Amino acid sequence: MAKNFKVFFHNGVRNKYVGGVLPSVLALLLIFSLIFSQQLKSYRNEAILYQQTKQMYQGKTLENMTLAKLQKRYGSGEELVWGEDCYNIGVVTYKVTGDQVDLEIALNTGLRYQEKVSLSDD
Repeated sequence: MAKNFKVFFHNGVRNKYVGGVLPSVLALLLIFSLIFSQQLKSYRNEAILYQQTKQMYQGKTLENMTLAKLQKRYGSGEELVWGEDCYNIGVVTYKVTGDQVDLEIALNTGLRYQEKVSLSDD
């Protein structure tokens, strides 16, 4: 019976290239998976950069809106200790000292940063 079992698989013909397809397919699969992972990493970095750029422009917009309002109100050199402006995308807290304005911008997305700006039109 063992003789018939051997004959069933080899059928009397011996091929010297048995199993040669599997390593090449695995190598090709590895190459494609590496290329795909690099593309995915590049896409993720691009998406993160897009979000950070969007948040930066939102913060700068809030800063410019607050500065325009402060220049209208307190451009004459009056002293104001502090104030807060609430917008739908974040909150700007400001402290006016003479010509200098300290702004703390907090977006709803969690981004917080501080700016020091002059109120004069230099």
